[in-house]
Amino acid sequence: YTTAKFEHVTVHPVADGTYVFMIYDTFGDGLCCNYGEGSYQVVWEPTGEVMFSGQAFMSKKVHHFTLPFTAAPASPPAYQLPPPAYQLPSPLPLAPSPAPSSPPDSSPPASPITGYSVTLTVVTDLYPSETSWTIFNENLVIIDSFGSYNAKGVTHTHTIILPADGTYTLHMLDDHGDGICCFYGHGSYVLTYGNVIITEGGEFAVKAEHSWDMPLD
Repeated sequence: YTTAKFEHVTVHPVADGTYVFMIYDTFGDGLCCNYGEGSYQVVWEPTGEVMFSGQAFMSKKVHHFTLPFTAAPASPPAYQLPPPAYQLPSPLPLAPSPAPSSPPDSSPPASPITGYSVTLTVVTDLYPSETSWTIFNENLVIIDSFGSYNAKGVTHTHTIILPADGTYTLHMLDDHGDGICCFYGHGSYVLTYGNVIITEGGEFAVKAEHSWDMPLD
């Protein structure tokens, strides 16, 4: 943004599904309270309910939510009914059930995994807690996400199932804005489908974005 102490309202039409909202501050001091009383909130327009809000954070704040939005139920009243003046007698024990004539059928086998299995391999830099990633489809529905890491210079392998044909997008994120290579370590990432490399990298600022279609051409 370019205007200080100004209220900005943005409306985004989105489909039903699960989403992740991420808000960033490049300097790492959030929106409040060292240099002004900034804040943010996300509202579910059909009802006007505030899904979440905030002010103070560091470089990034993450919120997970599902649409359509349903507010948490109100807490029940503290008042409790008094105990009854008398107790009903305990029922007589039931006769034991006869043993089954034959053992129950075994559970059916699990259904095979459908879709496309891709592999994301991430090598962390010297500040792994700054790194996270998200994969979502063309309807902005999140397929998988992870973050942040806690071990520096370690290879992490993630298997992601893309459920159907379509366009998918990978966001690689770094809170500090220096990517995962090469200022503080030689981190990298590579996304593969079988032996085919879909995308790879390591040098970026806050975000690297890659989109591709499944099945691959």
